[in-house]
Amino acid sequence: MTSKVVIIDDEKMITDSYAIFMKRNGITDYVIHNDPREFVATIDSIDPMAVFIDLQMPYHSGEELLDMIKKRYPAASVIIVTGNNDVSTAVRCIQNGALNFLVKPLDSDRFAAAYHAAVNAFQMHKEIEALRSALRTDENRDLIDFHGIMTADGRMKDVFRYIESVSKSSFPVLITGETGVGKELFARAVHECSGRKGQFVPVNVAGLDDTMFSDTLFGHVKGAFTGADKSRQGLVAAAEGGTLFLDEIGDMAESAQVKLLRLLQEKVYSPLGSDRYMTASVRIVAATNADLEESVLSGKFRQDLFYRLSTHKLLIPPLRERVCDIEHLAFMFYNRALKDVGLETVNSIPAYIVNMLKGYNFPGNVRQLQAIMSDMAMVFGDRKPSEYEAASFFSRHGLKVNGSLNTNVKTFSYFGDFPTLKEIEHYVVDSALKESDGNISSAAKLLGITRQALHKRLKSN
Repeated sequence: MTSKVVIIDDEKMITDSYAIFMKRNGITDYVIHNDPREFVATIDSIDPMAVFIDLQMPYHSGEELLDMIKKRYPAASVIIVTGNNDVSTAVRCIQNGALNFLVKPLDSDRFAAAYHAAVNAFQMHKEIEALRSALRTDENRDLIDFHGIMTADGRMKDVFRYIESVSKSSFPVLITGETGVGKELFARAVHECSGRKGQFVPVNVAGLDDTMFSDTLFGHVKGAFTGADKSRQGLVAAAEGGTLFLDEIGDMAESAQVKLLRLLQEKVYSPLGSDRYMTASVRIVAATNADLEESVLSGKFRQDLFYRLSTHKLLIPPLRERVCDIEHLAFMFYNRALKDVGLETVNSIPAYIVNMLKGYNFPGNVRQLQAIMSDMAMVFGDRKPSEYEAASFFSRHGLKVNGSLNTNVKTFSYFGDFPTLKEIEHYVVDSALKESDGNISSAAKLLGITRQALHKRLKSN
């Protein structure tokens, strides 16, 4: 999944030192050419992320290779390395597309800085390309389905475009948002957009102590602790080549934060009881409903880990800020629940039910809406409930809805300029039923009519 790092230098001693650096930092997807002709022969079959080129080589000069690479792979980050501090040549290489011009000898720190700068530049170039592509797609669609996430909201569509732009990156993604907004769904969308061939592996890391965290993520060898009668691979290995989703990252223990930081920085880990390091090729996506920046300031979360995790950030808006999605989601959840129990699906959700739902702020977000609509489907099935039945049902769920059921009858603001007698009757009957928690006999007493008369009015409505 990660584009290759290519090193082209005719001095084997230098390329050997580059290889040592790569191995120490867990970088396995690289190739070295001591003969530039070998690179030219394979140039059409690679997709380089970063290319280190010696300026002075037989057969093909560094400037010649630079021109070949930038024509075929504009996003590739090219670093020219030379033994001569020639300013005019450096300027010319930068103008022709090189990211950097370095003078030998390179120590490990300078090489590391150049490598990370090259990776960041490559990822940024890819993100810009993806964003431009997304902006060229059809903007006129109302409701869209993005890997199982339905929305008509503009902010959500912006989130989808951002996911598409960063999905190919190997850097971590931090997803934030209130409880119930569906952060795991968005993490899966990142994975599915990435095209990674490995698995999507979710794990809730809240409350895991040092040993549990290590065992869960890194596994253990036989005899690592009492009861470890056989070796077991951890979830990092299970997600190899794929995505590891760490939920509730804000509640992770401090000792576990240190181990996660090392995994992110060095791409290596060690199973419990083992003195052997293993290389990890896994994308980390983390999620939290906590304010991590506040946790950093209070000392509960490591600042260096926060910066590592938040290379790419997604903020999922709460349901109350995208009211236009409520009707679509309610309809989808209702029919999904009906299908689960073998009932016929419905063609629509009544407008008065939609209005009641839109008047609620949903502190539990999409998860709460799904629970309510699933319960409603079990209660009413494919039968259309009356307005008073719906109001009574929502009352049991603690929904204090806005609209006619909460409006002072003297204001008439719910009905418009002035209500009809029929509208007033609906309002009074609904209010009586609400006041009596749906009990028809009690409501009839409040209205000063018989139980039979109230039944007659309800049927006529």
